[in-house]
Amino acid sequence: MEKIQKTWWFSCLFAVLSTNLCAQINMQLSLAKEYYQKGECDKAIAEYKSISREASEYFLVIYPQYKDCLWRSRLFKDLEKVIETAIKEAPDNPLYRIDLLELYEHENQSRQAERVYRQLVDKFAGSYEQAMAVVHWLMDKQQWSRAKDFITQARRRLYEYAFAIEMAEIYAIEQNIEGMLNEYLLIAYNDPAKIDLVKQALQEQFDNEALIQKAEQRMIELSQRYPDEKVFLDLLIWLYVQRGDFDNAFLLSKAMDKRFHLSGQHLFQIGMIAYSNSAYEAADRFFTYIKQQYKGSYLSYAAARYSIASKEALIKQQGEHAKHQMQRIAEEYRRIIEEGRGRSEIKEAYTGLAFLYANYLQQTDSALLVLDEALRSYPQEKEFIAWVKIQKGDVLLLIDQPWEAALLYAQAEKEVKDSPVAYEAKLRRAKLFYYTGEFELAKEYFDILKAATSRQIANDALQMSLLISENQDADSSNHVLLTYAKADLLFFQQQYSRAHLLLDSLRLSAGGHPIMDDVLWMQAKIATHWKKYDEAAALYQQIAEQYAYEIWADDALFELMQLYFHQYRDYKKAEEYALRLIKDHPDSIYISQARFLLQKIEQQQVN
Repeated sequence: MEKIQKTWWFSCLFAVLSTNLCAQINMQLSLAKEYYQKGECDKAIAEYKSISREASEYFLVIYPQYKDCLWRSRLFKDLEKVIETAIKEAPDNPLYRIDLLELYEHENQSRQAERVYRQLVDKFAGSYEQAMAVVHWLMDKQQWSRAKDFITQARRRLYEYAFAIEMAEIYAIEQNIEGMLNEYLLIAYNDPAKIDLVKQALQEQFDNEALIQKAEQRMIELSQRYPDEKVFLDLLIWLYVQRGDFDNAFLLSKAMDKRFHLSGQHLFQIGMIAYSNSAYEAADRFFTYIKQQYKGSYLSYAAARYSIASKEALIKQQGEHAKHQMQRIAEEYRRIIEEGRGRSEIKEAYTGLAFLYANYLQQTDSALLVLDEALRSYPQEKEFIAWVKIQKGDVLLLIDQPWEAALLYAQAEKEVKDSPVAYEAKLRRAKLFYYTGEFELAKEYFDILKAATSRQIANDALQMSLLISENQDADSSNHVLLTYAKADLLFFQQQYSRAHLLLDSLRLSAGGHPIMDDVLWMQAKIATHWKKYDEAAALYQQIAEQYAYEIWADDALFELMQLYFHQYRDYKKAEEYALRLIKDHPDSIYISQARFLLQKIEQQQVN
């Protein structure tokens, strides 16, 4: 019994002592942290030393601050001992040996530094995660030779393309184009799943013309040397697309499609890239080939639809949309509808045809009949039905039936809540409120839509919200804004002469009003529609110069860029406006189109 009591007393005593020691260590940790944060390193070092002696299990916890204080205090001998202790405590952590290497480098102890570096190689080059820490530290310290050597050593232990991205970065810094390119191609060849990473890396170097030319040569060589490797053809096609060279991209895409039995999928993707970059003639070439080569397939119907859309967009882009041309496009739409009736992949042909009837052929009755046919043909496809109702609402607004249009917009929004199509419907409803002078309600809608996931919708909503907030009169009469909104509706309804008269009246009566940039913008759009390109260019130029910080500034530069490229064929001026757009408006939604046009100009100059 007595023995049991003694054991119990000893246990209690140990518990009390442990608790007291723990409390003491916690106090020291808090005190050391306070000294460290105040920059009182001498006091912090004393506490860290004490903690290291009395509670060694806390050593690695305090190590970062302890090391930092010793470094700041230039107590390098003490620092060396502390780092060596950390290495003994955690021999498999490369960071402590890196600290020791950094210390020896700082102290110009080259022999000791080389010894530690060799330890890092021997111990950690065979583990990818640990080697990564060493490589990144060497690169952060700009020790390029050692970084390359370490990567070489790691590759002998791991695999031949380990740390290829890092090696490419080093070669880029050293301006070793050949070495950098080889590293990118090493990744592509050994790990095709990372091809997007290679494309991104090359994209970042796209201003390096020497690299891009070398890349083209190497990819041509490799695609010929390894004809069964798709990756090199893929990269070469991607390179041509980036440069706007869709002719070569088309030829190689056809070859890749046949060689690797891709069923037109890759061709379709490149065609869509051309289409989204307004290279409509090139896009049509891709889609026409798919339509002919894979007749009757799912993709052939989608390609046929986009082939028509490309032809239509090209006519509009060139400013030549004579009635007989649009009639021919309408016939193509009708043909594809007949051939693929009921197929999901051609359903947008209905809306394309309806838009053509309503906006270019002035056949609104035909447009409404086509849209009603679309509603009957695809009753189960909710998003498409909602979109057709939006299009139908647009046609009704065009023929001055705003309330019927409002009903259809509301139905569309309700059917597919919180979807991109619903946001389109909400935008239409907001514009309808604006057209009818209900500015406060319209602004509420526009402010909600500024957070839309679609950048185009968000941008439109921002423009409309600013238009209302900046141009409402202090006395709430809003005469100027009401007149402008009426002109805007007339513009939508293609009553350009009436809209122009109202805008002229605003320029005479409200010359100093902040709405002037909006007035100039709409008059420029009307002049463009009337093919009065000199007048349009002068108006866009006026916006770009006098309203450089207003909402239409980037739009004006974009339109000038397009005018000089497509109408005047003045590529030097087009290039000037594209560069100005990129420089002055880096967040513009037109940036990618401006870059593409620059590549197109460069390609034409080469040819």
